[in-house]
Amino acid sequence: MSEPLLRAEKLSKRFGSLLALDDLSLEIRPGEVVGLVGRRGSGKSTLMHLFAGITAPTTGVLYLDGKRVSFRGPHHARRHGVTIAYQKPLLANHLDVTQNIFLGQEFFRPAWLRIPDRRRMVQRATELLASLGAPATLLQKNTSDLSDEERQVVALVRALCRPARLVLFDDPLSALSFQRQQKLLDVIEDLGRRGVAVIVSSDNLKHLFAVTHRMGVLYAGRLVADQSTTGTTPRQIVELMVGTTRREQVTPIIWALESYHTAQKQAEERSEEHTSELQSHSFISYAVF
Repeated sequence: MSEPLLRAEKLSKRFGSLLALDDLSLEIRPGEVVGLVGRRGSGKSTLMHLFAGITAPTTGVLYLDGKRVSFRGPHHARRHGVTIAYQKPLLANHLDVTQNIFLGQEFFRPAWLRIPDRRRMVQRATELLASLGAPATLLQKNTSDLSDEERQVVALVRALCRPARLVLFDDPLSALSFQRQQKLLDVIEDLGRRGVAVIVSSDNLKHLFAVTHRMGVLYAGRLVADQSTTGTTPRQIVELMVGTTRREQVTPIIWALESYHTAQKQAEERSEEHTSELQSHSFISYAVF
């Protein structure tokens, strides 16, 4: 088994009197895809932010390649090969889409002159947009005019535009359509195959069971389980998430999680069918007249 790429040892994080993370330890190795689950307030985003250098732990230590590291911010973490796609994309509306994607990580030509290589950046962004099922025309839009889903796609491309050793996905799936969710899952699997470590936070257990090797469950800021995905079941994961095995509490949550994502898929399929019908009707009307 390979050595851990990133190791967290006894991490805790306080925000005033609130203990967001409590004595948490976790390892991730190159090529591993680790799912992170927990109810709202369990500490998932806080842990992601610690790994990405957005905030520093109150106590505890991070090790990268076996060496202690203290990230001084997201840019410092990125220089070490750690990048993140935020749950709520942070984009600069006064910059265009390409500038947002490569902000702080531009391609230059030549490197010593620091002249931005716009052509190369557009080419790279176009490739990544295609992998997520998004058109290259997205690059021509004003950032302020982007929909919520388009903003999330831009944030994903930003996290993927440069080579990385660890990619953190802080629940980006919820803002995407069903089709783009499937595209992102394909991207995550491809990252793992190429030896990139991935941590993905989501409440869609079907997605996590489809792509992850391990599942970490957070409850009240503590890591209460870290186990092989093939060695557990959705019900066991939900029991750990809610802190009980009582059927009357666990079953409704499983139904709610499954029903929400099934309903999302069905709604999008109906919308696509309706659009196709309208287009067909428009064609017939045009042909008649």
